[in-house]
Amino acid sequence: MNSSASPAGRLLAGPSSLGAAASHASIRESNLALVTAELFHSGGGLSRADLAQRTGLTKATVSRLVRDLIEQGIVAEAVPEEAGTIGRPGTPLYPAANTLVGVGLEANADRLLGSAVDLSGKVVASFQVSMDLVDSSSAETLGLLAEHTAALFAQLDEVGIRRLVGVNLGVPGIVDQATQRVVYAPNLGWEDVYPGRYLADLLGDLAFTVDNDANLQAIAMAGVSLAGQEPVPASFLYLTGDVGIGGALMRDGEVERGPHGWAGEIGHTSIEPDGPPCHCGSRGCLERYAGRKAILQAAGFPQDASTEDVLSALERGEPKVRAAIDRAAWALGIGLANAINLLDIDTVILGTYLAPLTGWVIPGLTEQLDRRIIGRTAADITLLPAPIQDHPTAIGGALQALRAALGEPGSILAD
Repeated sequence: MNSSASPAGRLLAGPSSLGAAASHASIRESNLALVTAELFHSGGGLSRADLAQRTGLTKATVSRLVRDLIEQGIVAEAVPEEAGTIGRPGTPLYPAANTLVGVGLEANADRLLGSAVDLSGKVVASFQVSMDLVDSSSAETLGLLAEHTAALFAQLDEVGIRRLVGVNLGVPGIVDQATQRVVYAPNLGWEDVYPGRYLADLLGDLAFTVDNDANLQAIAMAGVSLAGQEPVPASFLYLTGDVGIGGALMRDGEVERGPHGWAGEIGHTSIEPDGPPCHCGSRGCLERYAGRKAILQAAGFPQDASTEDVLSALERGEPKVRAAIDRAAWALGIGLANAINLLDIDTVILGTYLAPLTGWVIPGLTEQLDRRIIGRTAADITLLPAPIQDHPTAIGGALQALRAALGEPGSILAD
């Protein structure tokens, strides 16, 4: 058993409380949630005694709950380490691997993706299909996504995964959380679409939910860190640079979606009122300067050019490419200055396409921050490349499914 902190574990915690008139069953449910939250918040490595001390529950209660969690494949025991003190060392407990999984899916303008993640944060199965989905038929695209997802489910059966707890789909657009409706996804050309219903009809009675892709990517940033890398702060603004620009605001480990679930659309904030027309119908939007499509077009690259192509051209000092990056940095600086002044944030994470370009855009970006943010300078703002750059939407969706299930652990325990 790996003794390092579980990537999923840092995400799966949430506050739990006991109702004053709780029944025996609800008390057990609350206690399970309390123990599970503490264990996954720590990332593992706690003993039963540690859990009792942290939760305030008796050691006997914790032992019974942990026994149930182990039997159901939610928690696993590791070999005790030498304590260096008198007495038998406690047995470390960790999120179990290869038992329960969440699945995250992504439908974007140039790809379909899927990842299944277990409780330890390991990706146990995945798929990726590259294709042009700009202005696509939602029915055809979701039908194709369902085919690949069914094959992913079959992979889970083959490797002996015990249970799939939920599926989250991320799309680059506005999602009404209350109705699970994709209100508008301009790069896909979708409007008033209910993907969860469609996928449930094709794949069976599973817990399907839909969210904005940037929100799920931010969840991945909060819950997944690379080995030896410090976890990201609990509060940050996240920018994703795929075809366009998306954003998500994380406050104390929770995504702020707003009353309609539409918060974070920084890519469609105005940089120039009379700037170039945007696919959304407005003009001068941030993504028309700093999105991948805009950068490649301004740099003279075809749309299928890779990040490595752009980085190589920058290293060679090609002026047209450098001008495109400087233009993107200028626009990012203006957009982020507005966001920082409005939201009072200290940390900005640049994800996906923007992550490897962070070092190249920081000079122009910070110049604008120094000119525009109030009461602080650019030196007070932490700018970070995303700690995870491969499949962040799908991984975040899978972690969110696990998080929802572990918030009600009784629902995933057999009677």
